[in-house]
Amino acid sequence: MVMSRKPGLIKQMLLEELAINDASPVAKVARQAAVSRQAVDKQLRHLIAQGIVQVEGEGKGSRYFLVVLSEKLSRFRLADGLEEHLVWRDLVLPTVADRGAAELAVLAYGVNEMLNNAIEHSQAKEVVVRVVRNAGSITIQIVDDGVGIFKKIADSFRLSSLPEALFEVSKGKLTTEPTRHNGEGIFFTARLFDAFMLSANNLSFMHNAHVQDGWLAQTDQHDAAGTRVSLVLNFPVGRSVEEVFDEHVARKGEFGFTKTHVLLKLAQFGEKMLMSRSHARRVFWRLERFGEVVLDFAGVESVGPAFIDELLRVLPSKKPRIKLTLVNINEKIERAIARIGN
Repeated sequence: MVMSRKPGLIKQMLLEELAINDASPVAKVARQAAVSRQAVDKQLRHLIAQGIVQVEGEGKGSRYFLVVLSEKLSRFRLADGLEEHLVWRDLVLPTVADRGAAELAVLAYGVNEMLNNAIEHSQAKEVVVRVVRNAGSITIQIVDDGVGIFKKIADSFRLSSLPEALFEVSKGKLTTEPTRHNGEGIFFTARLFDAFMLSANNLSFMHNAHVQDGWLAQTDQHDAAGTRVSLVLNFPVGRSVEEVFDEHVARKGEFGFTKTHVLLKLAQFGEKMLMSRSHARRVFWRLERFGEVVLDFAGVESVGPAFIDELLRVLPSKKPRIKLTLVNINEKIERAIARIGN
């Protein structure tokens, strides 16, 4: 393939692999580009000579990393009337002024949405923003010292646990101030960036776009108060804001966030199994706000007959306007579904 032998393309592929923390990318890039390892190694040496990549170790033990080109950290007191667009304009934008419009749109959306959450919902006194740029990616961290997002949601909606609050966040259209916000920011930010992490109240909600079924919830024994958001965007961007928005419209010609993606493995976080009718009702809560709901069973090994009957027969009969789409179902769950109504 002639195109794959262009040095510029090989360099770009190396930068993309290093941006997702592949410290030994030569063999993979050679295979993908259909060139020799020597050809890839030559371009890697050029990147090292240019100061873009650094190497640790020698010989077969060598590991490669992108050199940090710039790093900024700023603290903001919320009592001073912080405005998110000014943080974007003055702190983040100068770091990525050389990038294209699609990349800037993704970054602007994520930074402004996550900062607005901290300013208007966190009950924090201070927000810290850290921006780290290298040749292949940018990482943005936003940390506040407030009550923590999962506790705020659990208290506001009288939920039974913090993991339940995390699950509700993952569905989208969740806000403690519906007259002022639509509750879409976290849902779309998590899907726009290559890596996303939301941590608070000893829980973390994460997504890695480069891993199959890259959604994860876990306990996080971090003693710091408040909420921590980490956003990583690799260059060039693999998706536009408009494309991600369009993927979550239920019907062609509609506008707005009318299709959601429910990650059922997050519903069993802290519960181990999905067994009861009450658990199904918890999963179904607020889904009437959408025209279409994708129920994703990835990571769910089995379900109880009462749970699946309530989820797929009883509750939909009460909300017939919702279109349910089931994905990532294994044989055990298929058999449970086949028994519904029998």
